[in-house]
Amino acid sequence: NGSVLMEGQKMSKSLKNIIPLAQAIDRFGTDPLRLSLMITAEPLKDADFSTELAKSMADNLERFYNGAMEIVKAPTTDDVELNGIDRWMLSRLQGYIREANEAMTEMKVRKTIHAALYNLNQDLDWYRRRVEAYRDRGDRRRAVQHVLRKVTEAQVRLLTPFTPHICEEIWEAMGNEGFVAFAGWPEPDEELVRLDSEELESVIRASIEDVQKIVNVTGIKPGNVHFYTADGWKWKVYLKALELSEAGKLDIGTLIRESFKDDELKARQREVPAYARGVVE
Repeated sequence: NGSVLMEGQKMSKSLKNIIPLAQAIDRFGTDPLRLSLMITAEPLKDADFSTELAKSMADNLERFYNGAMEIVKAPTTDDVELNGIDRWMLSRLQGYIREANEAMTEMKVRKTIHAALYNLNQDLDWYRRRVEAYRDRGDRRRAVQHVLRKVTEAQVRLLTPFTPHICEEIWEAMGNEGFVAFAGWPEPDEELVRLDSEELESVIRASIEDVQKIVNVTGIKPGNVHFYTADGWKWKVYLKALELSEAGKLDIGTLIRESFKDDELKARQREVPAYARGVVE
């Protein structure tokens, strides 16, 4: 049996740091209160309540709720054509579902919440930023809405054990029947895992951040930014390495043999082995 601390201290009348449960619910809300207690609790560790953390949880859940309600209002369809950033978001979602599953199996509640709320929201913010410029186009609007709804549905199910009231409300607004508490815990869909999309997006993101740093340091305001990329054959070798790595079969010899099955790469007998060695190392 553990205790609940108040900002690192034991609660006592002498310290005047006791907040009656009814007052805490009125002040912070039921779900923010639950979440702020659970996110500080781990096996063999006391929960450490903080009023600032509870306020932060309330702000995070309000943002989550408002964003989810905007998503469920828009029409959606599964008949969409996804592009690279869409596949990236859905692939990242599978990773967070897997991470949350593993954490919950080990009763690591804090890690589960971080995966399902904080980390997933960070990627969701990036996705929204990347699609903002063209999301109002008819074809792209449908694809973006499809992705956002898939993410929201999974996130609601992941957060239900911690914030049941807000999740049940969103679940109903999505048009689902029954309670989300009985809908089942999400499982990762391996068909949506796209390491190539994740790797490509990491390159894009790093490039954007590098440009921003250069702009900040130099103070210039470029009208256009030109990127010079590696030859196409190098990308073929690199993506082949990702496939082999995912299958647990990556080594220099295997990568070279698999690369030489491609006629373009086979014609580069001297260049491919040297590049493959650098990729593996």
